[in-house]
Amino acid sequence: MTALTLPDICGKLETPDEYSKARSVRWLRQWIDPMYTRHIGADNRKHVFLSAEDCYALRCSFLHGRDFEDRGAKSKESIRRLSFYHPFAGYEYSLQPIR
Repeated sequence: MTALTLPDICGKLETPDEYSKARSVRWLRQWIDPMYTRHIGADNRKHVFLSAEDCYALRCSFLHGRDFEDRGAKSKESIRRLSFYHPFAGYEYSLQPIR
């Protein structure tokens, strides 16, 4: 939870008058996007592995208990691709909806 709320807290310190989404996405673009952006492939194409919008969508889904289906198409697809692995327990937690 802390990792998902920290961008909003840091953004609030920098720009207290901005709304939550605007400040979080701005902060994430500045500080997180560069760490998850690489140039890959033979054509050295830029690829963002985890965007600011994806992080914000994940934050909202966890904090507000919403179904992942509530998100926009691009963020929804990114969230569906996320999986969390517990290295010691040996299990995987996927965010794909159960049907």
